[in-house]
Amino acid sequence: MPRLLAICLGLLLLLPAASPAADGFARWKERFAAKLRRQGFAQPAVELFLANAYYVGKPIAAQKRQPEKITRFDDYRRLLLTAERIADGRAYLRDHRPFYAEMATRYQLEPQLLVALWGIESSYGKIMGKHPIIPSLASLAYAGRRREFFEKQLVAAVRIAARGEMPVERMTGSWAGAMGHYQFIPTTFEAFAVDGDGDSRRDLCGSYADAAASAGNYLHELGWQPGDGRIIAVDGPKGSRLLAREGKKGTYRPAAHWQAAGLLPAGYPDSAARLKLVGADDGRSGCYLVGEGFDRLKEWNRSTYFALAVLLLADQLAAPH
Repeated sequence: MPRLLAICLGLLLLLPAASPAADGFARWKERFAAKLRRQGFAQPAVELFLANAYYVGKPIAAQKRQPEKITRFDDYRRLLLTAERIADGRAYLRDHRPFYAEMATRYQLEPQLLVALWGIESSYGKIMGKHPIIPSLASLAYAGRRREFFEKQLVAAVRIAARGEMPVERMTGSWAGAMGHYQFIPTTFEAFAVDGDGDSRRDLCGSYADAAASAGNYLHELGWQPGDGRIIAVDGPKGSRLLAREGKKGTYRPAAHWQAAGLLPAGYPDSAARLKLVGADDGRSGCYLVGEGFDRLKEWNRSTYFALAVLLLADQLAAPH
């Protein structure tokens, strides 16, 4: 008998322990469903949430994990501005020239900008993320940090699915809820996504036409103007000295100012352009004069590295080759 008891206890130890976080998820889910009802969601939408929200631990683990950070722009640039990414972007621009020309006219921006953003955000649709959006957001709203933010994203995701704009099974993306070719979070989707292919839906994962038009619309609504995508690498030592005087935020000044300062050649073709001096890693990884699109891109993503990488890739895509 003692031997049998010991065997049973041993088998119990082999069973996976229940997650304390997952234990309370069912109760939280019911409370969230009640919240959806109070916000005016119809019963089919609430049932869609109940059927598709389940606890997943990966987003929680990803949020807690401290990833190894890239601490220099030089490393970030080498990682993203590869010869392959530049060649692929040029091929997309060349092979779909009429489409990008139409997008550029409609949203008043440079066609290469849309391709560069696509390349940086999802490697031209190759890396859009495989996390199911509703379960990931539900888990983060329940057990993660910034719960209020993730609750807001979850409400928007349920609305998107309930309207039938994207099938639930196609709503996949990053662990934090960004989805599609241009990695829109659900609230950005609701505010700026548009129907680019005329099927009366906004499918940012399954329709590149929808995704590109939505990215163009977002940039346009942020205030992008033609020519805002300028970026010029400038003399490092001279740029670093001026950067110390300009301060971290910098000021947009006419090109003539930067010509007088010795950062632009006297024959710079667009003397009316407004540019500001930006230093990567406070100038240690290079200094650049950038157009006002730099600030628009930082509204899209607050990272200076991201904004510089998009502008540099767009510049490479537009360069003669």
